[in-house]
Amino acid sequence: MVLQQIFSENTIIMNLESESKDELFHEMVQKIVDACPAVDRKEALESLFSREEKMTTGIVYQVAIPHGVMDSIDTACGAVGISKKGIEYGSLDGNAVHYVFMFLFSADDNSGHLKALKELSCLLQKPDFTRKLSDASSPKEVLSLLRDTE
Repeated sequence: MVLQQIFSENTIIMNLESESKDELFHEMVQKIVDACPAVDRKEALESLFSREEKMTTGIVYQVAIPHGVMDSIDTACGAVGISKKGIEYGSLDGNAVHYVFMFLFSADDNSGHLKALKELSCLLQKPDFTRKLSDASSPKEVLSLLRDTE
């Protein structure tokens, strides 16, 4: 239930155009800003890049989970992106990223931050989750997959 409150059809990108991590952050943050005008684009990007400097958020199995904390928002928001060609990301396993779950969290909501990351982690451990994500043909299908798997 947590992820369905963070992602919406308006923040799901079925065919990411980005080829690098920098481009990806800009493309996905713009999608979030378009859907959630309260999000300050510059602050969001600074937060994401600052977090990324500590350690890559490109985990394994072609997945990245960039996330940042912002003072100017009161509720979490995020975007999901799918790349057919893959994005060079500097992931822990060295592989290109195909599935991106980007989160922006309120600085005042540490428990929500942890809850969302834990929920996503559980989903990613489901055997066919990323295959089904890749097979989805619309943002609505992605949301249905999140709902049904969550």
